[in-house]
Amino acid sequence: MRLELWLTEGAQLKALCREPAELLDAACREGITITDFSDRGGGTCTFYVRAPEAERVVRLGSVCGAEISVLRRRGLAHFLRRFRKRLYLLLLPLPFLIAFLWLSTRIWEIRVEGNRTIPRGDILDALETAGVYPGVSGLHLDNQRIRGRMQSMLSDLIWCTVQVRGSRARVIVRERRSPPELVDEALAREVAASRGGRVVRLRVLEGKAAVKKGDTVAEGDTLITGRLSDRQEEARLVHAMGSVDALTLREKTLALPALLAEKLPTGRETKGFALKIGDLRLIFHNESSISYGCYDKIQNEYPLRLFGLALPVSVIRTVYREYLPVWREISAEEAEGLLRERLAAWLRKAAPKAEPVRTDYLTEASGELICTTLRAECLEDIGFEREIGG
Repeated sequence: MRLELWLTEGAQLKALCREPAELLDAACREGITITDFSDRGGGTCTFYVRAPEAERVVRLGSVCGAEISVLRRRGLAHFLRRFRKRLYLLLLPLPFLIAFLWLSTRIWEIRVEGNRTIPRGDILDALETAGVYPGVSGLHLDNQRIRGRMQSMLSDLIWCTVQVRGSRARVIVRERRSPPELVDEALAREVAASRGGRVVRLRVLEGKAAVKKGDTVAEGDTLITGRLSDRQEEARLVHAMGSVDALTLREKTLALPALLAEKLPTGRETKGFALKIGDLRLIFHNESSISYGCYDKIQNEYPLRLFGLALPVSVIRTVYREYLPVWREISAEEAEGLLRERLAAWLRKAAPKAEPVRTDYLTEASGELICTTLRAECLEDIGFEREIGG
């Protein structure tokens, strides 16, 4: 059926005749447009005409010796006519359509991209002050004004833009790059040891080495001096620069009790749901009625979308799972495994730029505690600059 018949009203007719071509010729002479003609065999055919012309085709069939009947009517006009006595059924979706159109012009999801040093929370706070927040209209946002407000609040921000697509706002930021640290070569300095160790490699860029490879130094010892003297034994001060790689020793002891508490699930759980609409939260369960002595609370939030459009509505599912605390005795091997993981994490945090060369662990039981000691030999740059004689 042609599109114009869908937009107006079309009728599908069924004709029983010996010569369908004779019927088609007669319809063409009368100026009747026939579409979607289908020969079903046995002198039976079906076709579509405009609804007002259906009666003319039926009368024309009686002249041509054809038996014509109306199978069905289709089209927008025919659909609306069916509701002429129940107009309220057509008006029921109208409030939802208006609400959908209104929601589609609002921003309900904000994504921040390009930030490395500026926390996302600070960017969202600055956006809210600039007038960009969930629920605001995204039709008339002034990027220049938003950029100016955010730059006045965030010193490390040099540029930003807000791109709105549907109900989603994409915020792209560019941060200020820190300039390289300038070295005042006219300032007298020396390189000293930040911690003790055995020197493995020494690189002098300016000044004179005060130690050599294989020497053992203590914290605060001078590694590269800025005191120089020429051939006439006249002293002069320079800004000493360089790096000194040394093997250092880091030691740490952690302990665990011989009895550990574990969670034993009982299999009992309670589920609850809540509906979040903007900043409003409707809770459909009573949290104070949870009678479990010990339980885990697992909460998941599921944002709702309509045709890919983010809505200010989400469903929150909360599960309360009961458990019983059970005390059990752990072995030295199990305790050592747990403590080794914690000691390795401590070493990465305490010396992020150090390269562990050798690590030794010593585990022993002391009363009700199991202790593990880490002795790590690390390769790291121990040099730092300070005032000469400082």
